[in-house]
This record gives sequence, C-alpha cells and structure tokens, in this order.
Amino acid sequence: MSTNPPKTRKPAVYIDCVGEAPGCIKYLEYGIEEEGVPWEKRESSCRDAVSAAYKAASDSPIGIGIGIDEDNQLVLHHQKLPEKQPLFNLKGASKEEVRLLGANSARLAKRIPLKPMNTPEEKGCNTYPGIGKNNIDLSERELIELVTIVVKEVLKRYPPF
Repeated sequence: MSTNPPKTRKPAVYIDCVGEAPGCIKYLEYGIEEEGVPWEKRESSCRDAVSAAYKAASDSPIGIGIGIDEDNQLVLHHQKLPEKQPLFNLKGASKEEVRLLGANSARLAKRIPLKPMNTPEEKGCNTYPGIGKNNIDLSERELIELVTIVVKEVLKRYPPF
C-alpha cells in the first residue's frame, strides 16, 4: 500500500493580492527580502485587503499575512489577531512606507522589534479602528514600542509552533 507524503507548506509570509497586483508590490517584496524571510505571492478571492490579509495570515505556516488591493491599500495581519483588527492598515503609502511594511512583516516573523513607521496622525488617516487623534497622542517611538510589546505578548500567549 502506497501513501502520498503529506503536503507541507513552506514557512513564508503570504502576500494575497485582491485583483491585479499593483506596482508597489515590488517595494513590499524588497522589504521582506532585506530581512531574509521568504514570502509567497498569491491571488486572493477576498473582496478587500483586510480580509485578504487575514486569510493570508491564517494560511501562512508562520501566521503572518499581507493583503493588498488594486487601490494600494496594504494590510499586515497576524493569525492571532481578530479579523477586523490588523496590525497595520496603510492607504496611499509611499514606496518607503511599503518597503517598511514588508520589512516589518519579516521582523514580526523573526520576533525582533519593528522598524519605525509614520503614525496614523502623520499620514492623515486612522489606521486603528476606534482610536482617533483626540483619544490617543503617541510619538512614533512610543507607538512602535507599544506595538512591539503587544506583538510579543500575543506571541508569548499563542506561540505559532
């Protein structure tokens, strides 16, 4: 009796594209590559970048996914976070911010501190649902430290392996 060996998934950050992959995706890949973490680009059947990122994180063996849509909305998600509460949700990001999001997805996989990114207030958009400028006033450094603490706590409570 012959059995096929179980299919193993390559440990990688999954990038799920909703529709045609936008040109900025190469900068996302540059950021991941700089950190030495593998990635896999896939087509998504989801309707939006948040759902695509959550699905990518859920499917990824390392629990980290990025969703990107045709309007250049980029979402970084972790499988342990609620679906509608991604780690980062960027709209209209610059090439450098896209590269940093890629690097931070890889750094999250390696469990090392994230690189500084613009805060939502600096970008003029609300990255975090339910938190407005009047509710929280953090410097960029404080925000990075807070996110790093939260991610470490999530990973400590729910190890990926």
